[in-house]
Amino acid sequence: FPIPNTLRKLRRFLGLANYYRDFIPNFSEIVAPLTELTKNRHKFQWNSFAQKAFDLIKTKLLSDVMLKHPNFDDMFYLNTDASSIAVGAAILQKDKNGILRPISYFSYKLKPHERKW
Repeated sequence: FPIPNTLRKLRRFLGLANYYRDFIPNFSEIVAPLTELTKNRHKFQWNSFAQKAFDLIKTKLLSDVMLKHPNFDDMFYLNTDASSIAVGAAILQKDKNGILRPISYFSYKLKPHERKW
């Protein structure tokens, strides 16, 4: 995927990436520099933060993360994480070898007023 050089191309890329957000841990935090560029109050100006986020999300999209189907007879594990930018969670279960495998990921970019908490 080429580097977006217009706001429209960036939004198109983010729409594609967003479709796979449940497969990517910390999705909202990773794409935060890119979503900031879509705000009307900012001029579209590609920078090193955007490039780093773009490269990382492309790498994550190409990785082979496989989600496990839930077994409702087994124990679920919930991992949570938070930063000043976003919150995230992962629901996991152990596989037959006792290794925790992801069932689902959740991430949410905090709004400015939510960051004050």
